[in-house]
Amino acid sequence: MKRVLLVGLLLPALGSCDSVLEPNDVVGEYVLQGTPVVLHPDHGRLEIRVDTLRLNAGGSATRVSLEAYESESDSYAVLFVAEYRYSIRNGRVELEFLCPPNALCTPPPHIWGSPTSGGLILRHAIDPGVPLLYERTAR
Repeated sequence: MKRVLLVGLLLPALGSCDSVLEPNDVVGEYVLQGTPVVLHPDHGRLEIRVDTLRLNAGGSATRVSLEAYESESDSYAVLFVAEYRYSIRNGRVELEFLCPPNALCTPPPHIWGSPTSGGLILRHAIDPGVPLLYERTAR
């Protein structure tokens, strides 16, 4: 009797495994919602004012953002354009910044998260406690 119950409990769980996330599921262009978004790196304050993320079919990605940084000693705004590589691991999207040679970059992933019905919820290594909500605007 216990064996039958155990098999009955496992069947629904096995049926849910058919929705595996593939790279083509997330290909598209995404725009950050609720801007500005404030992140708190170790020494200062980073405000993301505008952010667009493009995930391409081959696993490459481009991020274009307007960011303002403030610390006790400095403040500036910058248009940030960066190339990334992305992959799907354990059902989540992971982005790796293509670190220039001889630069001191943190180990990847630099941005990670999950798809939603209308976009992505991502987290940034600078401040993983702040969810970044992206709406898909194009495929």
